[in-house]
Amino acid sequence: MKTKCPKCEASDKVPNESSGKKTQCWRCGEWYVIAEGVGTLLQQKEQKDTVPSGHTDVSTAPKGIGGWLVIPAIGLVLGPIKVVIMLFQGIIMIQSFAPELLSNARFWVSGVIDVAMVIAAIIVAILFFKECHIAVVAIISLMAASIVANAIQLLLSIAMFGEASSDDINPVLHACVFAAIWIPYFVKSKRVKNTFVN
Repeated sequence: MKTKCPKCEASDKVPNESSGKKTQCWRCGEWYVIAEGVGTLLQQKEQKDTVPSGHTDVSTAPKGIGGWLVIPAIGLVLGPIKVVIMLFQGIIMIQSFAPELLSNARFWVSGVIDVAMVIAAIIVAILFFKECHIAVVAIISLMAASIVANAIQLLLSIAMFGEASSDDINPVLHACVFAAIWIPYFVKSKRVKNTFVN
């Protein structure tokens, strides 16, 4: 939600659950109680008190796409580009060395999955960089979908070629490790809670 300092009228974005908590204006340094719209100034005595236990001084909490959030941000930009390049390289290689695969329905199902994942990643990236509240659910869903998509790709590869190579298995393992690291981060991180508030 957006709040405004009642003294200097400086606007700030804060998590929705910050309503009723104390914060210090980033511009003028005045302490006030966060409320939707314009906050309420604190009395001089209250300004000198420390932030009570159980309350967060949101002005000092990390927010914005920085810190560890830079890593998934880079992945959301480079991931779709990498998939598109690999998709075109794969089509060119198959046309040159195994054109009979172009008539195999499994090949086209694999391509549709790649295109769907690229579209999903672009949508999630837009939500992510707009700092939308739903971006957290969207990126966690994308990570889960990536595991499923890579597992399906592995099964399709086994069906087409009769065996799985390390090139087929590695994306599944990579997606699982990535999800195991980043899903807990997106669920627990204070930066995530303070950033995705729109």
